[in-house]
Amino acid sequence: MSVGVLEDAGGAVQVLPVLEARTPNGVYSYAAKRGTAACDYHCPAWVSPITLADLEHQAATAHRSLGCHSYSRHDFVVGDGNPWWLEVNTLPDLSKGGNLARMATAGRISCELLLTRILRGADIDRRTRP
Repeated sequence: MSVGVLEDAGGAVQVLPVLEARTPNGVYSYAAKRGTAACDYHCPAWVSPITLADLEHQAATAHRSLGCHSYSRHDFVVGDGNPWWLEVNTLPDLSKGGNLARMATAGRISCELLLTRILRGADIDRRTRP
């Protein structure tokens, strides 16, 4: 599972729809990620509403706690409905076929608007924020 987080100029976060990657053998490898038939993506993810809420909460909390700004992508594994946070990616792939763009599109944010929001965030002086 991957969860994208966008932040506006005021520091409010928006969590994008959760992306689920399913592979035939359950392993999300580089080959599965880059192969066209080896991985099925579902956005929003095909998990329970409780699991979705937990994923969203953990991603937003990690984004704030780690001092991320503008945007981030958080990766998880889910076992028995329990999400386990793996890592944050503060420089995820920004191509139209990348995971962050998939999540933004599912959240009705065009790739162009996604990039515009990210670039606007780069122009904010965060030294004055608590």
